[in-house]
Amino acid sequence: MLLLMTTTRTTPGTGPWSAECVHVIDHTAVSGQYFLLRTEHYGQDARTNVYASSDPTDFGVGADADAHFVQSLPVAAPEIVWDVDGTMYIAALLPSLEGIQIARLEFIKQ
Repeated sequence: MLLLMTTTRTTPGTGPWSAECVHVIDHTAVSGQYFLLRTEHYGQDARTNVYASSDPTDFGVGADADAHFVQSLPVAAPEIVWDVDGTMYIAALLPSLEGIQIARLEFIKQ
């Protein structure tokens, strides 16, 4: 299901290139959380930062974002997709930026 959000919010990040390819995952049925993925670097040093929140419009800004930070993933421009049986996959740019890589994705509570 696609939802249209009409409220504009600032996402975590510093500078004009630190919050690209923003993607929010609704994981509330399993964890009660929404996850924000935002790409900070592309190529060989790819990095996408992941934030969690119970509010899909608030992942913090500035120092408040630190409280929402989960981890960094070594990928750029990720998209999350589910197949018909609920298996979750992540698709992201190859480090060469010349194609897409796809892998199964699982959320593990730490």
